[in-house]
Amino acid sequence: MMQESLKITPFAMLSRSAAGIRGSTLIINMPGNPNAVAECMEALLPALKHALKQIKGDKREKHPKHVPHAEATTPADTWDRSYKSAYDAGEKKEEVGCSCTH
Repeated sequence: MMQESLKITPFAMLSRSAAGIRGSTLIINMPGNPNAVAECMEALLPALKHALKQIKGDKREKHPKHVPHAEATTPADTWDRSYKSAYDAGEKKEEVGCSCTH
């Protein structure tokens, strides 16, 4: 949602838009502006079918780079493997980090 919103306005970075699943509930925080809600719904709709399948327990549909949690010793290990897998596949184009100087 954020990526699509940022294509329209740089102020989207201040939005509270987010989505996730907790237990068997799909939680979607939408922006306060009605136009922004419509834009976010367009971005969200393609993923809703997948989200509802996950909630219902259908675990067959996975991202090609999925790293099973059972293979990791900590959540950080899971993230690290997923990040490295994406980087090795060429999906990561440049290093992301803080460019601040103190």
